[in-house]
Amino acid sequence: MGAPCGNHNHLKHGGTGTRLYTIWKSMRQRCYNPKNQKFKQYGARGILICNDWSDFVAFREWATQHGYGDDLSIDRIDVNKGYSPSNCRWVDSLVQANNKTSNKIIHYDGEAYTMAEFCRKERLNYKRFAKRIKEGVSVDRALRGDID
Repeated sequence: MGAPCGNHNHLKHGGTGTRLYTIWKSMRQRCYNPKNQKFKQYGARGILICNDWSDFVAFREWATQHGYGDDLSIDRIDVNKGYSPSNCRWVDSLVQANNKTSNKIIHYDGEAYTMAEFCRKERLNYKRFAKRIKEGVSVDRALRGDID
């Protein structure tokens, strides 16, 4: 993964002020600026940006060739790896929410789900189900709803 790069504001790339440029700059801030409030979850954990994306033009080319849209955000497929073409994709907010390190994972019937994903799938009240799980009730019992 890449190392911190210098200031690229002097470059003429025609992207300054665009949503995509803001995404690129924010990504760099999370990974390389210790003063950024999200640095602890990114740069401090070793999440870096590949060398190819130190240049906005290269990032913009990848983004436009890989499904970028104004309603999507960049998502790292493996949340423990950095930003690179092989580990990133453009997704909607629901997919993004299901791929966070803070998600509680539920294992049921041989599958793994985030708690929110599982509740949507099973049409459960999220708060009630989460409370039961936090109390130590098994997924099977919480799903059956035979306790209160």
